[in-house]
Amino acid sequence: MLEALGINMYTSIGKCLVEFVANAYDSDARTVGISIPEGIASARAAMREAAKKAVADGEKAPFRVLLEPLPDDFQIVITDDGHGMTPREVEDRFLPINRKRRADNTGSETNMKSESGRRYVMGRKGLGKLAGFGAAELVTIRTKRAGETFATVFKLDYNDLKNAQNLAAVLIPASYEEGQPSEEMGTSVVLSRLKCDAVKYSVDTVRSIISESFFGIDPADFEVIVNGDPCEEPQVYYEYFYPEHRGADGYASVQIDVDGGEAINFDYVVKFRAREPDPARPDAKYGNLDAAKRGARIYCNKRLAAGPSLFKLPTGTHGFHSHSYMECLVRADQLDRLTVDLAAIMHRADARPYGQSDNSPSGCAWA
Repeated sequence: MLEALGINMYTSIGKCLVEFVANAYDSDARTVGISIPEGIASARAAMREAAKKAVADGEKAPFRVLLEPLPDDFQIVITDDGHGMTPREVEDRFLPINRKRRADNTGSETNMKSESGRRYVMGRKGLGKLAGFGAAELVTIRTKRAGETFATVFKLDYNDLKNAQNLAAVLIPASYEEGQPSEEMGTSVVLSRLKCDAVKYSVDTVRSIISESFFGIDPADFEVIVNGDPCEEPQVYYEYFYPEHRGADGYASVQIDVDGGEAINFDYVVKFRAREPDPARPDAKYGNLDAAKRGARIYCNKRLAAGPSLFKLPTGTHGFHSHSYMECLVRADQLDRLTVDLAAIMHRADARPYGQSDNSPSGCAWA
């Protein structure tokens, strides 16, 4: 389970960071700062060359370098100014793998909002804590609540966990930093012993993945900063929108009745990127999209739930070249505010995650 939920679900640093950003959002943070060190690319190149020689000499098995860690001095740090956790909350809320984030003691899903009540939470299953193991072997967490004069620090070491005879019996020792300012609050996560293949993407690519994974959040309310620069949706020049009649926010609203007498509400807009640049905005993006970014992106509570996907739209249809320029934004918050986890079902069955092939079935009526 540790490998399936921690490694195989989060195979790149971009996906890992998205989980930690979502955790920060749910903790009512206003800012998340992410620091990615320089020199990772050169360190990866040196490690790969050394691995090739080791494989040729029969000292290592092929592809083992994909999981080899970089030197300890390469660390990725995620820091937020959310409400943080007490030691009891770490033990009761953070560490349990099977805790349902939104359920109360009766098991009914009533905790849909953050502690302040200002936000609908993004988390549901409590698996995000394992995301770090997709990119690093060691995850160090420091967290503090306002009003306390100490911070709680603990480490999750993948090597200790994977070699344990009984995972449930593994103790996670904590240390406490005394004498901290009472008003300080927040959580920081340090990823170290970074896995060589998981950190292959550039900082710009990581920033793009984070931007596409969260949409419609007011930067004044919540901002993600990577190496000093904010994660922002790029300025794009569009030459056609559908449908023609949309609300003041640029979206059309739809209600669809599904089997069983239920109704689902969602907002959407289909946009086609311009074929030529905008003379008035030379920096705005235009032209065809990368294949992995074409189609519909579906957001629930401002987080990417599924897509981009063309939902098996046949490429032989008239005007299929327009797919190259087409992107669609769907806001379907209702899917993530029910007792049935429709967002997860949709993600598995009806769309494809970022950057993967389209495995969706045809006939996704609501989309």
